[in-house]
Amino acid sequence: MQNRPEPKAALLAGHRHRLLPNKTLAAGSAPRHSAEARGQTMPQHISATSILLLVVCMISVQIFCPLDKMRRQIKFSHWQRMFDQSHNSCLRCPGTNHYLSTLKPSGSASSFSEDDHSSTSAAEGALRLMPLGGSITRGVGSSDGAGYRESLLQMLRLYGINARMVGSRKDGPMPNNSHEGWRGFKIDQIEGKARKSVESLSPNVFLVNAGSNDCLQTFDIPEAGNRMGGMLDYLWLASPQSTIILSTLLPNTDKEVNSTVMCVNDQFRALAQQKATERKKIVLVEMDTPNGPDVQSFVDGIHPDDKGYYKMAILWLRGIEEALQKGFIDGSKYML
Repeated sequence: MQNRPEPKAALLAGHRHRLLPNKTLAAGSAPRHSAEARGQTMPQHISATSILLLVVCMISVQIFCPLDKMRRQIKFSHWQRMFDQSHNSCLRCPGTNHYLSTLKPSGSASSFSEDDHSSTSAAEGALRLMPLGGSITRGVGSSDGAGYRESLLQMLRLYGINARMVGSRKDGPMPNNSHEGWRGFKIDQIEGKARKSVESLSPNVFLVNAGSNDCLQTFDIPEAGNRMGGMLDYLWLASPQSTIILSTLLPNTDKEVNSTVMCVNDQFRALAQQKATERKKIVLVEMDTPNGPDVQSFVDGIHPDDKGYYKMAILWLRGIEEALQKGFIDGSKYML
């Protein structure tokens, strides 16, 4: 981080101190810069030096103040180009083949403990993200159990954001593998788990992808939006300054289930619009799009494969970028 230039007065005072002769004035003698001389023009070499330093300081302010913002925009443009060029084929994204070649084989997911809460102090100084949802949040279907989370952290680092995942569960080979993903849990059950961890972990951002199990279990579908709204209200109550990035649900290969998914997604869109009118910090991320995970490549008709999770990470990144642009997140606090 660049140091702020010294104030003009301090700079001029420092140079006057260096230019004064190192002599003690005789008692009663008049100082060199007497009252009569104060109105006189400063010697040319002093004036030129001071003006030059002032100009340099002004240029530095103009260059370095927007530097962080420029760096965020430049680094994000790389991922945005990847997203725009994907055309629903992750293999067309620049750098994707290399990324996929680095993925660890399946079976490397780490164990987790329901009571193993990540400490807030460990995440101090970082943007604290809580992935909240069901098995997709956990990363089921990915080869290493990391789901979208590891890719998203890597993207945020390239973007210049110091981010950390928080949650009561751990899955994936990366050191920062915490999350709040509960396989088979419906929205109300996920809220119950969130109530045990949110207040102690104080997330800045929630990445919410929940409701797929409500659809699979055909659980009171007309009220799915209200259940989600109740959970979001709790999250803001427990973490008032947080931003919620709510995603629509992924499609399903089963036509009947997918029709239910579409119904719930419409409810989520209406909910996000309602919360936005209430001036809540909320961003809606559309996962069921041509640029999202390809349902035909799902490992079991429900969960994405590695390529699908990679696409989810890009979509989450776009949601975080939107939150930054809207001022919901102060990115300057979390720059690397």
